[in-house]
Amino acid sequence: MGSKPRDRGRDRARLRWIDRAAVALVLSLPTAGVFIGAYLAWRGDVLETANLVVFVVLWIATLFGVEGGFHRYFSHRSYRARPGVEAVLAGLGSMAFQGPVLWWAATHRRHHERSDRPGDPHSPQLRGDGARGLLLGLWDGHVGWLFNEVDAISRKSTWAKYVPDLLEKPMVWSIHRNYLWWLALGFALPAVLGGALTGTWHGAWIGLVWGGLIRTFLVNHAIWAVNSICHVYGSRPFALHARDRSANNAWVALVSLGAGWHHNHHVFPGSATTQVHAWQVDGCGLILRALAKLGLVSELGTPPADLDQPGWTRRVSVNLEGAPAELVNLRSDRAFVETRVRRAVGATIRLDHFVVAEANGEAQVVAGLQIQASVDRVTPHGLVLRFASSPQQAAALTRLTRRERYDG
Repeated sequence: MGSKPRDRGRDRARLRWIDRAAVALVLSLPTAGVFIGAYLAWRGDVLETANLVVFVVLWIATLFGVEGGFHRYFSHRSYRARPGVEAVLAGLGSMAFQGPVLWWAATHRRHHERSDRPGDPHSPQLRGDGARGLLLGLWDGHVGWLFNEVDAISRKSTWAKYVPDLLEKPMVWSIHRNYLWWLALGFALPAVLGGALTGTWHGAWIGLVWGGLIRTFLVNHAIWAVNSICHVYGSRPFALHARDRSANNAWVALVSLGAGWHHNHHVFPGSATTQVHAWQVDGCGLILRALAKLGLVSELGTPPADLDQPGWTRRVSVNLEGAPAELVNLRSDRAFVETRVRRAVGATIRLDHFVVAEANGEAQVVAGLQIQASVDRVTPHGLVLRFASSPQQAAALTRLTRRERYDG
């Protein structure tokens, strides 16, 4: 009897070792494929047209399976899908080497519950300040978190808490349980297609390398970049309405079918699109709109219709370094007001509104600021302004209150 606890402890340790070895395989196998592909290209072994088509189609399909399926559908229920479409989304996402669907959705809902705070499964903001904290945080947010969270794949209590709605779907549960078969399909399918379309074993090998390994590498790191880069680098136009450091990053959006507009997503998580401006291209949202026209999905969530109102407009930082004497009562090191657009350095803009946060976190928009400032410089977080020395402006600016916020 006394040996059973020790036996259980050894079993748990063995399982943890196996889980972490599996994570190492997830990271190393696609990476090896990139090196193999580079070596083949160096040898002059070019990608045939047939395998190029297979690579592109599977890259888009599995990336959409993760972003449009695992993320926007299963995690956020931002639209409705027919049962057959639901099965395809779960299958395509499972072929991406991102983990089984129940675990993925539960992990993501935990992320939104505790975003950039202790308990967030993959935040890059919890390793302290300085260069060392930044690098460790980026590692944690990108891939390091997998070594800790892989244990939760078989933790049914987590599923019951975070994805009880998905547990009620037999189809989803079946695809989750058969994840390894779907994963194998993700590698076997491009090899079979490559061989069939070229009629050679060499075509099958190239199909496996490009449509399987390299495609998996690109999809995974695009999604992981959202967790890491998009919580450190980028613009935060709705920062007053976010409780975390999520940011919009155009480069990540380019390689992730629009997932890089991550700040928009965190402010409007129920939206099926991350696009709030016409220039923010959301490939996943475009695919969903096309599917909606075909009647395959419906009730697509959208951002609020009043985004042009003052409460949603861009905030800019107030430069207090050279503030006039009348501003001595403004104790905040940094204060923020709102303007609708970016302007060039040296331009003069009028600020019609400012926003403060109440104790309960609700935003309050105060109109009638009606003061002018010149643009001193442009930063990644907005405009730094200089104000003229006048009693009216001093009185208006002293009403800006200091608040805890995540803008670094």
